[in-house]
Amino acid sequence: MKTGLCALTEDLTTTARVEAANMKHQQSRRAWLTAVSFLGSGACAAGLDAPATSPDMGSSGRVLIREADLTYEHDGLEDRKALAAKIGEAATAAGGYVSGEDEFSMTVRVPAPQLDDAIAQFEKLGKVTKKSLHVEEVTAQHTDLSIRIDNAKRLRERLQGLLAQANDVKSMLEVEKELARVTQELELLEAQLRGMENRVTLATVQMTFEQEVSPGPVGWVFVGVYRGVKWLFIWD
Repeated sequence: MKTGLCALTEDLTTTARVEAANMKHQQSRRAWLTAVSFLGSGACAAGLDAPATSPDMGSSGRVLIREADLTYEHDGLEDRKALAAKIGEAATAAGGYVSGEDEFSMTVRVPAPQLDDAIAQFEKLGKVTKKSLHVEEVTAQHTDLSIRIDNAKRLRERLQGLLAQANDVKSMLEVEKELARVTQELELLEAQLRGMENRVTLATVQMTFEQEVSPGPVGWVFVGVYRGVKWLFIWD
C-alpha cells in the first residue's frame, strides 16, 4: 500500500511528464524530466519512505510520557491557598512550573527524570488521599512522525527544485499547488512532534483539592453507631 507522499509524487510525476512532452525546447524537456524523475515511483522504491533515525529521547531507546494524579484533602480556602503555594515552590525547585490552577485543581509540569522525587516532595506538603501514576509508551508514534517529517522535507526540497526549473505558467501552478500541500502537511507533522516531545520531556502532575467534611452532631451519632456495630460483628 502506497503512503500519501508516494501517491502524491506519482501524481505529480505523471502531470510533469505530460508537460515535458508538450515542451518545444528539447533541452528544457530533458531538464524537466530529469528533475521529476526522483519524484516518481522509483524514488519511493529507492527509500523516500524508508525509516529515518529517530532522535534519542532516552538511554533505553523508549519514548515515554509520564503523568501523575494526586488528590489532597484540606481544611478550607486558606489551607488550600497555602498548600497550592507550597506545591508551586516545590515544582520550581524541581525545575518545573505551574501550568494551570483554579479553586479545585492545579496542574504542574516537572522534568520527567525528576518526577519521582517531585512527587515525594509533593506528598510531604499535605494530606494525600489518592495517588496514581501513568506511563504511556509512544516510541512507535514518535518514530513514525520523525520518518514522515524527514520524507516531507526531502519532497519539499525536490518540489522547490522543480519550481525553480519550471518555464511555463501551467507547470509552475501545478508544482506550487503540490508544494503548498506538502508544506502544510510538514508544518502539521512538526507541530505534532513538538507537542509529543514536550509531554515526554516534561511530566504532568494533576492535583485535585477536596475539602475535608466533618460530620455534625447528628452525624457523629451515626458514626458512633457504625463503630459499635463494627466492633460487635466484624472482627479484624
